[in-house]
Amino acid sequence: MIAFACLLLLGFGALFGAGEYLSSPVRRQIGAAPPDFPASSVTISTAAGPVRGWMARGTPGAGVVLLLHGVRGNRLHMLGRARFLSGLEYGVLLIDLQAHGESAGDRISFGVREAAGVRAALAYLRHEQP
Repeated sequence: MIAFACLLLLGFGALFGAGEYLSSPVRRQIGAAPPDFPASSVTISTAAGPVRGWMARGTPGAGVVLLLHGVRGNRLHMLGRARFLSGLEYGVLLIDLQAHGESAGDRISFGVREAAGVRAALAYLRHEQP
């Protein structure tokens, strides 16, 4: 019985540790867009704090794409796709989701709080490139 309780406690400790690791912020200084990707730095306000990213303006009327990275990533992970889409004359916005890259946030929430940044980015795009 004591061995079972110890195993159970050890399992909960491992789950707690994994949760702490996976939800901890992954901030990184990124800076300006690379010279071969002509984009400007943007800051989009949200209730959870600023979301930072890059905006490459495409040909008017060609459309615009919002690129989102995965959990524990940042906008640099989408740079290849952004270059490709920009080469096709689409406008491209890459953002760092909450608690990733240069964006604010104390915890990664696996979409719960990050959704506010996505909504704010879409509103930004509607305003900047209708």
